Amino acid sequence: DRRQRQMCIETGVLVDALRRKPTVKPVVSVAASRPAVANPLSPRETEVLNLLARGMSFAEISSVLNISCHTVTAHIKKIYRKLQVHSRGEAVYEAAQLGILPSM
Repeated sequence: DRRQRQMCIETGVLVDALRRKPTVKPVVSVAASRPAVANPLSPRETEVLNLLARGMSFAEISSVLNISCHTVTAHIKKIYRKLQVHSRGEAVYEAAQLGILPSM
């Protein structure tokens, strides 16, 4: 008797759940769900990232900024580490999501 009563309760709960309209959760972008973060990059790293985002090679960046290619490589490694990425595309994407890069 007790078991049958429990089955009726569970069945009733299930029927009620099926009758309810499903709730739709709003879609929130990943960027919107992140807290606002100050720019983790130094001004020079931000400058290098801007040139990188414009498609410049390491040699072109070194020429524009009047620094060695090795320095550009060091800046890029720091950028990747700070943004926790592994490629140029990921770095540009993450920087754009964080608001580091200006709109192009």
